[in-house]
Amino acid sequence: MPGIDADFICHRLAIHNEARLVAQRKRKVGGERREAIIAETQKLLNAGFIREGRYTTWLANVVLVKKSSGKWRMCVDYTDLNKACPKDSYLLPSIDRLVDGASRHALLSFLDAYSGYNQIMMYPPDEVHTSFITDHANYCYRVMPFGLKNARATYQWLMDKVFHQQIGRNMEVYVNDMVVKTTSATDHVTDLAEVFAQIRRHNMRLNPEKCVFGVRCKVIFNSEQNARELAAVLDLVDELIDEAQIHEEACKLRASRRYNTRVRPRSFRVGDLVWQLLGEARKDTSNGKLTPTWGGPFRVTEDLENGAYRLEELSRKPIPRTWNATYLKFYFS
Repeated sequence: MPGIDADFICHRLAIHNEARLVAQRKRKVGGERREAIIAETQKLLNAGFIREGRYTTWLANVVLVKKSSGKWRMCVDYTDLNKACPKDSYLLPSIDRLVDGASRHALLSFLDAYSGYNQIMMYPPDEVHTSFITDHANYCYRVMPFGLKNARATYQWLMDKVFHQQIGRNMEVYVNDMVVKTTSATDHVTDLAEVFAQIRRHNMRLNPEKCVFGVRCKVIFNSEQNARELAAVLDLVDELIDEAQIHEEACKLRASRRYNTRVRPRSFRVGDLVWQLLGEARKDTSNGKLTPTWGGPFRVTEDLENGAYRLEELSRKPIPRTWNATYLKFYFS
């Protein structure tokens, strides 16, 4: 895949100078997961997305998440690397504004970028920082991988620059999802041609399986075509769910190395998954002795010191109170 010209955009890592280099210890993987890692790694090598890395200073483990189709999605646990990088404050578009902007139009076409993040090259000196471990070798990404802290902001910046003359006029963009909109059905082909011209100019690639053309705003749920249209609109929801599953799997793997049922930890870090002790008022006593004592998992979002923490659900909905470490323990299953 050609990808975006690196002179136009490439992803850089702004690692803090005082950050401690972290090379994670390899986690054991067996059976079906090992075969999935071998197959996915070979596919990435053939596509030119990764290369073998040597003398790595940052090293991360692979995380496998099962997709709804039953296949495995391979991601990398960049938790330590992300903590060493400041957050890019580039604003993403408001969902409400995008919905309002796409309404009241005669026709809509939904476009999806093929392997969206992977179309942007990594800044060459930063490639080695994206290294990950496999049974056969250590590899690093030549393209921007999924899971880096500021990858979404970088991709949104790219889309804003490429389509700055169309956004708001005849299209809306949210990261790698594009909607071409037309008030008059007769002008829709002209608007699509204008968008495709920009896509070709910058060597972008689309995923034809997820692109839907000529959609009317009215949605009828008993239509197979509209099922595809709805799936395209909800791609963002799937991406957020995948992200939550990846974070959960990574936390479970890290917790498995230090979990001890006899010792309840008294300190947690931001990003850890924890169980929360249920009070008597919150227990469902219908199951008698089988009633669970702990609820969750929840993610730690803030350490307030003195054993106090703020939590959120995996859907990123905050829990409206602080919790003492006495009522928390590491999530592990």
